Parts: sequence; C-alpha cells; structure tokens
Amino acid sequence: MDGSLHIHPWRDPTAAKGWTSGRIESTYTFTPAPGVKTIVQAGISLGLAREARKYGIWPAFWLLGDSHRTGGPIWPACGELDIMEHVNGEHETYAAIHCDKSPGGICKEKKGITGSHYQPNSATGLNTYKVVIDRTPAMWQYESVNFYVGDELFHTITGGHIGNLEVWKTIAQNKMFIILNVAVGGDWPGPPVPSTSEGPEVGMQVGYVAHYEQEASAEDTAHASYNYPYGNPADEMDYPYDNIPQSPPPPAPPLPPVAVPPPASVGAPPPPPVGPPVGAPPYSYPHIRQVPHHPHQRPYNYSNLPPGRPPY
Repeated sequence: MDGSLHIHPWRDPTAAKGWTSGRIESTYTFTPAPGVKTIVQAGISLGLAREARKYGIWPAFWLLGDSHRTGGPIWPACGELDIMEHVNGEHETYAAIHCDKSPGGICKEKKGITGSHYQPNSATGLNTYKVVIDRTPAMWQYESVNFYVGDELFHTITGGHIGNLEVWKTIAQNKMFIILNVAVGGDWPGPPVPSTSEGPEVGMQVGYVAHYEQEASAEDTAHASYNYPYGNPADEMDYPYDNIPQSPPPPAPPLPPVAVPPPASVGAPPPPPVGPPVGAPPYSYPHIRQVPHHPHQRPYNYSNLPPGRPPY
C-alpha cells in the first residue's frame, strides 16, 4: 500500500441498510492549552466520482468531546468541531460547531453553527483541512475556533459569540479525540440511490493527521490588546453580541477654569461705558450722504449750489 488510510463504502446485502463503510477514532486525546494555538489538520483526497454518483455519501474529519465515550455529557453537550464535511459530491466544504443541547440551544441544533467554502477540487491531490483553536487572548470571550481549507480561513467562532463560559469550555477548552469516517445516508445527505457508486471513487484517502501547538506571535499579542473579537461570525447566525465586554469610554478632559468677577460693592458708582460713544459721527451733515471716496472719482465742488439745496 501507499502508507495512506483508505476508507471505502461498499454495497453489502448482509448489512441492515445494504451498505458497509468505515469510521476510525483516535485513542489519543488532547486538551487545548491556554496561551497557545492548538492545531489539528489532515491531508485528505476524496473520490473522483462525479456529483451524481456520490448521492448519499458523507465523508467527514472531526473532533468530539471525550466525555461522549467515557460516561460524561454526551452529544451535543460534549462539544463537537467538524473540520471537514462533504455531502452528495457537492463542491462545498462545510465546517460546524455543535454544543449545548438539542434541539435548539446556543448552537441551534441539530444544524449547529456552520460555515462553508466553495471547493471544486476536493478530489485533486491531498487537500489540507485544519482547525485552529486560539487560546492566546487573555479573556475567554476573545478566544476563537478557526476553520481553514489550505491557508484560507472561511469560518470563525469566538467565545463572545457563544456568550456562555461553560458552553465555550466544551468547544475550546475540552479534552477531545479525532474521528475520520465516510458515512452512507443520514439526515443531511439522505439515503444513497441506485446510481450511487461504491469503492475508491466515492471514498476518502487520508495522507496524514497532525496535532500540534503554536506559540502566540507578536501580531497575536498586539491583536489581543484590543477589546473586539476576531472576525468572521457566521453570516446567518444571530449571536448575542451584548455579551462581549467593552472598555468604558475615556473620561472627558476637565473644562478650563472660568474667571468670575468679584461682586460690586453696595453704593459703588456704575462702571464706565464700553465701546465708542453713541451719537452722530463728527463732521456729519444730515443732508449729505456719507459716500466713501475712491481715487478714480473726480471730486465735486458744492460751493456753487443755491442756498438750502442739498447736493443730491
């Protein structure tokens, strides 16, 4: 073999629903640590069959809270991160977060808080599907879960979007394990049809799976100093933004002091008048219009006017 994991669904007349497929769970678990980014990724190639031949086929790469299999809270209260899901051969990669309770709840179950990325080349080579659980911010409201295809971020949820610390812990601060599977049928894709193919052309090849941590960069540290969540809330979701704490506005600067004149003494004389004296301007004549002199105008001699006649 080529060293890869291959999961192929096959028709099986002895199976209850006529098909047999595969699911692998890791015994390995991890808990995202504070102050770092926890990254889980895989290189995956999906089968080459065209869309009409993949009806009812549902490959997925995802994480589930370990309490689901150890006697603690089960789905969806255990938390679930779907890193990659494809249904019915569609050219879309889906990612989702499941939490709280079903139906309804904070994660709007059974749908979950979902995002999608157009991807027409899911069968061309190994594509990298990745989730980054970012716990570098000092406050849980600014922690985030980020989903990527290759290096392209397409879906982000923050603690502030969830708005409940106990629920957020099941999503981003919880012990989890890794699952790879190819489901056949289900509520989302519906059952396979007679034209649905089987075997490698509708299966999933996994080249590798990795889990590792990344320290906060200088950019992360600077970004975390601002009181707003990381970007890209799911467009269709109605998040409780009022739960995101905001810094109070800075106090207004003090007003400059205003000088107050001392009160006047009783019986003191009135203050002197302010401004020019009121009355007719000097050298004015009530019958002569006051016209400003312009150098280009010729002066007139009014001395020859008859007595008592004004010049205008």
